[in-house]
Amino acid sequence: MRGHGLAGSAKYLVGDSLGRLGNEAVPALEAVLRHLPNYRPGMGASLAQQTYPYPMSCARIREKWSNLTRHVRCDCRFRIPPGAYPTPVLHAVGAADVPGLKERVREAAQRGGMARAVLAAMNEGAQGARRQGRSAVRKAC
Repeated sequence: MRGHGLAGSAKYLVGDSLGRLGNEAVPALEAVLRHLPNYRPGMGASLAQQTYPYPMSCARIREKWSNLTRHVRCDCRFRIPPGAYPTPVLHAVGAADVPGLKERVREAAQRGGMARAVLAAMNEGAQGARRQGRSAVRKAC
């Protein structure tokens, strides 16, 4: 990204994906955005506050940025609990920890059955994902 700015929609994508990482959101955004020529301290905090209620889905990203995604083989596979959907945020945290998705997942889990078991498994897996995400952010800084 060095030497190039980001269009508004691309900034939104970065902010929407990294801005959902809880306490790690602002440091992660600052670590990425500081390489932009128009970087200003505090851009990360500003973008983290601008997230919509639900994270952008992989399908929407492929639709909006098809010229990019067709070259990078956007073909991630996630364990998606009932009530959730594929989104890049799931690379860092479990669906039960994503603001916007966690409510949908909890509603599905309250209906019982397999959804409840999947939610419990996702919560266990999210603990390890958060630890890995923190070390990845530290390495990028």
